[in-house]
Amino acid sequence: MMIERDFASKEIAAKIGCESHTTILMLKKKYEETENVENKKRSGQSRTLNERYEHTIIRRLANGKCSTAILLTKSLQVNENIEVSADTVCRILRRNSLVSRVKHKKPLLSKKHRVKQLNFAKRSDRRQYCWKKSGEPLKNAHVKPTVKFGRGSVFVWGVSLLVNEMALETCTKLIETMPERIQDVINAKSGYTRW
Repeated sequence: MMIERDFASKEIAAKIGCESHTTILMLKKKYEETENVENKKRSGQSRTLNERYEHTIIRRLANGKCSTAILLTKSLQVNENIEVSADTVCRILRRNSLVSRVKHKKPLLSKKHRVKQLNFAKRSDRRQYCWKKSGEPLKNAHVKPTVKFGRGSVFVWGVSLLVNEMALETCTKLIETMPERIQDVINAKSGYTRW
């Protein structure tokens, strides 16, 4: 070996085509201490899950097959026969920029509710346009009928009582955000929204 024959580090670097002679100096120092230039075995426990299993965990979370770290550990144990702790799964999820949050509480929506909500959102609170000649009198086709009072259910009257007790700012905010909320219901295809 050139190191044993006391070649200068710059000479060794030039002969083997290494750009930096400091690399040779580091290797020389390592050889003098351990009589070996190979890298030492890494200390600590080896990784339990390789990249393939990490992708599997993330895929199962994204597909909705598992929603918690505990369910993911059980899934790995059953399907891949790998036993890991929930903490390990949490570390993998955090490493992949996923964060844990408390689930939002929303009313349970059946298929019937979703269909009704979507139909309401599609037909509600939008301006309806019609075509007519200028100066032509109004016909039934040009009017959107509304009922101010009457035909109201107990629920509607309960809401109207609430509105009287509600702050004016809150009521105004609800009215102003109604088109945005309806559009969110349509975009979510009558699923859960942030409202």
